[in-house]
Amino acid sequence: MAVKDFMTRKVVYISPDTTVSHAADLMRE
Repeated sequence: MAVKDFMTRKVVYISPDTTVSHAADLMRE
C-alpha cells in the first residue's frame, strides 16, 4: 500500500472557531 491510498485529494480547510458539529458534517461529505 502507498501513502496515496490513505490521503484525500479534496482538502477542506476550517477555521479554529468552527464547531465540532460542523466539522463532523464536513467529514461525512
